[in-house]
Amino acid sequence: MIKPAVKNSRSRENETSPRHRAAGGDPRSNIMKYLFILTVLLCPPPLAAGQLLINEFTTNSPGGDWVELFYYSEERESLDISPLFVTMYYGSNEPLAAEAVTLYSYDRPETPYDDRFAVVHLTDPFTPDETDRTGDSNGNGVLDLYCNNYSSSLWNTDGVIAIDTDDEPANGGILDFAAYSNQDGSPNSTIVAYVRQVHSQEQWSGFNEDDPQSSMIGIGLNGLGPTESLARTGSADTNGPGDFRVTRYLTPGRANVLDRKSTRLNSSHVSE
Repeated sequence: MIKPAVKNSRSRENETSPRHRAAGGDPRSNIMKYLFILTVLLCPPPLAAGQLLINEFTTNSPGGDWVELFYYSEERESLDISPLFVTMYYGSNEPLAAEAVTLYSYDRPETPYDDRFAVVHLTDPFTPDETDRTGDSNGNGVLDLYCNNYSSSLWNTDGVIAIDTDDEPANGGILDFAAYSNQDGSPNSTIVAYVRQVHSQEQWSGFNEDDPQSSMIGIGLNGLGPTESLARTGSADTNGPGDFRVTRYLTPGRANVLDRKSTRLNSSHVSE
């Protein structure tokens, strides 16, 4: 397993801090002004007020695994996701697209697909991305993006997936994260180490050092079947395994459909 290189690191250790050159006036007010400027420089603004969420993904799909992203907000907002990354802890790193790919917090009537969703295919480096410019070029009613990632895609045992600007948890670039496991009593030590890091940054809750697999979304001892996915149960993001459940209904680019035993929490992108 090869850990991907850190992307978009925002370290500014070699930058020179602003110098205090005030010529008169209250020195304390000048110091506060410079501190404010430094804070603005070192703390980039958030991507948007809404939430970009991992909404559904597969780990054993015959046609190649995929991850569905969902943009949620109670306000009418939009977000260009093209510069972001999907991280699986191993494989190649590349931005989601070279051109703008805008998701909206609402479905626009002028497009043939649901503008709240994008589906990232993890093992197809050759098919062109569907962007704001191209629209739904393959006509399947879904906004599709394609990545050149690890050939075997997501593992069907222990694994992690994140949408981020920087795959190093300590750099604060993770926007959403999910860890899953077949809970067979033999945790993958590298995956566990990464989940531990993410937990330390409060991006994943309830990490159990004595039984780390219990802190992950359970996919069954044999993993997911070829017609199963892990689907988000609602828009509330607790950063924990309870956010997802196994479902037999694959709905890439559309509202999740959960098994009857599941509880519908948000009809805007989950249905039964």
